[in-house]
Amino acid sequence: MHFKKLPAIAVLATSYLCSFNSSAKDLEKFYFKNFSYEEYVYSDSKKTEVGDTVELELDVAYDYSENTKFTLGFETYPEDNRFNNKTSKFELVASHKYENVKFSIDGELQTNEPDNNSGGTSIGADLDSDKTYIKYNMSKSVALTYFPFNFDGEVGEEFNTWDVTRIYYFEGTPSSISGTISDDEKVAQKTIPGLVLSYEGENGLDVYAGIGKATFLYPGNANFNLSSNPNATRWERKETTGIKAGISYAQAKEMKVELKYVTQDKSEQTGALLQSAASVYGLFNILDSFLFEAEVTYSKAGKAPWNVNRSKSWFDKTAPFQPIYADSTNKLQDWIGKSDTAYAVKLAYMLDDVTPYVFYRYQGEHFIFRERESAHILRTADDSKSHGGLSRFGLGSYFKKGKFTINPEFEMLRAKNPVFSSSSDVRDDRLLSTFKKNDYLLYIKVDYNFDGSKLFAL
Repeated sequence: MHFKKLPAIAVLATSYLCSFNSSAKDLEKFYFKNFSYEEYVYSDSKKTEVGDTVELELDVAYDYSENTKFTLGFETYPEDNRFNNKTSKFELVASHKYENVKFSIDGELQTNEPDNNSGGTSIGADLDSDKTYIKYNMSKSVALTYFPFNFDGEVGEEFNTWDVTRIYYFEGTPSSISGTISDDEKVAQKTIPGLVLSYEGENGLDVYAGIGKATFLYPGNANFNLSSNPNATRWERKETTGIKAGISYAQAKEMKVELKYVTQDKSEQTGALLQSAASVYGLFNILDSFLFEAEVTYSKAGKAPWNVNRSKSWFDKTAPFQPIYADSTNKLQDWIGKSDTAYAVKLAYMLDDVTPYVFYRYQGEHFIFRERESAHILRTADDSKSHGGLSRFGLGSYFKKGKFTINPEFEMLRAKNPVFSSSSDVRDDRLLSTFKKNDYLLYIKVDYNFDGSKLFAL
């Protein structure tokens, strides 16, 4: 459920139906820029989830001048690790524009520091942020942007992949890797930095392409295998390359079409969850009354994805040691290295200040993305199979109230295989628990934006 931008279908609807005179932003003044609250409220398999999966995001902005701006943000993801207050972080983004050059720096105060079991803190640059960059406008339409940490390797709206270009590696150079971790070694992660060349046309056509590289340590002996032969006679620095490209076309209040692609190599060595992904998204206004939204997203899983623990500091299965996603018999899970697709359609009807909608979503049995319905998370009792194909359908609505948009949604889920836990049969041994093929859930999201609704908030 990690934060998604307010869906374009909601933004288009509210911009059509709600006139909003936002107060001008005064220079040298603080103001609330954005607020977002998102959570699963109730499900048949987990019962009440209020407070267990809530995600909050808040941005307070300060505009010193037209060219110099600051944003103080707060976000919390309790579903990642809600113990010991390892859930939250503050970030400060500072940006400045001088003639044809703009730079932005993202720093953070991290309160979920994984190296400290008591919920310690760390202060410094956000090392996987795409908000740190240097942008040079070569002309009115063409720009070259350098991202020193993360050149934004994600695709998808409803089926957001997170960073396809996120890699894992070892800090420390042990001679053998096992379930027992020493003080001088841990699993670390990074995102690929890179350059992005973009074109923004006045006719609504936008195009971009980017490339980046990242280094990582990996054992140099040819017979090394993290699962079957985790012994390293020597270590060497290797490189992985990331590539991204995209094109979009939009006409104000009428339509938007978008195509994105991102890939990386060396997934067999970087432990990456995904090797590549692509997404096609479309939103269309029909007769000024209906909105039709559609998305098709493709994912290709990594060749040897690491199954790391919640703190992302070491592997989840240590006794017996199994660093790659595997079932209860230590056989690698069926989605690894495979491709699959997911698609979603949504039809909305615009009323005065309410936009109700119905939707249908389908995920292939090997489709991987960032949410809890992904094939690597939603699995049978012995972890040998995914949902086998997941159908999701339901209804919801966007309610516009001033600068707020409220979005409740009810969803039914039907899987080919039993993957939903039974709330009346929860056991310590997962193999003895009861699982079902059907589930339903209630979800809610609340958004606030100082500037009011924008046409396409992407």
